[in-house]
Amino acid sequence: MTMRRWLKGGLVALALCSARVGAFAVDTSSPPVLEMPVAGALLTTRTPLFSGRADAGALVVLMLDGGELDRARADTAGRWSIPAPRLLAEGPHQVKAGRVDALGGVGSFSESRAFTVDTVPPAVPELRAPTPGALLNTLTLTLSGRAEPASRVTVYLLGSVPLGTATADAAGTWSLSAGGVPEGYNEVRARAVDAAGNASPATPALGFTVDTTPPNAPEVLSAEEGTGAVGTSFPVITGTAEPDSVLALYVGVVRLGTTRADATGRWSFISPLPLAEGDYVVRASATDAAGHTSPESSPYLFSLGKLPPDTAITSGPEGTLSSTEATFEFASPRTSATFECALDVAAYEPCTSPVTFRGLASGAHTLKVRAKDALGRTDPTPASRTWTIAIVEDLTGNGVGCNCSASGVSPVLASLSLVGLALHASRRRGGWGRLPRFTSPAIRRSSLNLPTGGSHVV
Repeated sequence: MTMRRWLKGGLVALALCSARVGAFAVDTSSPPVLEMPVAGALLTTRTPLFSGRADAGALVVLMLDGGELDRARADTAGRWSIPAPRLLAEGPHQVKAGRVDALGGVGSFSESRAFTVDTVPPAVPELRAPTPGALLNTLTLTLSGRAEPASRVTVYLLGSVPLGTATADAAGTWSLSAGGVPEGYNEVRARAVDAAGNASPATPALGFTVDTTPPNAPEVLSAEEGTGAVGTSFPVITGTAEPDSVLALYVGVVRLGTTRADATGRWSFISPLPLAEGDYVVRASATDAAGHTSPESSPYLFSLGKLPPDTAITSGPEGTLSSTEATFEFASPRTSATFECALDVAAYEPCTSPVTFRGLASGAHTLKVRAKDALGRTDPTPASRTWTIAIVEDLTGNGVGCNCSASGVSPVLASLSLVGLALHASRRRGGWGRLPRFTSPAIRRSSLNLPTGGSHVV
């Protein structure tokens, strides 16, 4: 009896042991497959979705950085997914998927896979070229700056038109060339996108001007003698050009120097080199702020020291006048000339146009004007103007009435003759008596041009 019980118990134990050994041996299920995230992924979210494949109905456990993150069962198609149940930390992570067996153990793991969580956008990049307010003479723009290493920097024209993209190197330096930039004022902005796809804010607008058009040829308007020793001169050259451009002046092949046009385009240049007497040809070219140089001006011919300045009286009295005041204007083709005036027999004195003389006496007067250049030479043929001042006096009588006329004789002369006859008759009668009254309108309203000084007989 005892033996039989012992044998029965041994058989039961052996059966149980065999059953357990058999259950362990027949578990041949394959490990799950992790599909997302891919190896080396850069994720811009802290709650990523993990997914993959496994045997239908298999229970998958997701291990993150050595600890269990969560579990999910594969559907009938063998698909499984596990959303991160909490916010993952920024930075690198390791993940793998395993299968839970029938006894609750975890095994058959997938490969471990690395990924990085990056949700922080890069810093605003720097635009270092072109410099703000730059004036560029090309339609091809070179841009450069600094940004987060490995980030992609895109530059936008006028805020929305992409000009190009460059990748910052390990030191954060980037540059690119872009064509098609329009003439005139422009603005650009830059934005960086890191490897995870996070975009930075845009840079402030950087303004610059593109100018590819050279200025028009300047114009030389005059070249006048300046100061200098006898026989030499430092000529004063004037003209017009593009406002604020820089003029280069040449006499023949000799470069005299440069000057700058003002805001209205006018310029003046005094030669630093003394030029001897002779004929010269001056030319000028203009360079604008963008560095473009204009064609040369038309040649301007001028002479130094060969001819003295000329003079012309341009306005003033002439003929016979009753005014004792006279105003004259005068000029010279030599725009730098000064003037000297002489009235009647007086000596020459400096004067400017216009000049006025007052309180002049009756009679003839002559004004002479001569121009004087910077070398002290005067016009050898001064301009002159002669005019006469006649003061009008009213001649009337208180004698008896008398009418007269004469054919072919001036009424004034005829009237004066009658005056003489009347005076002669009165004298012969022994006294002057009363003078006759002259009713001739000619003598009542005529002017007598009599020379000044001395006595006169009427």
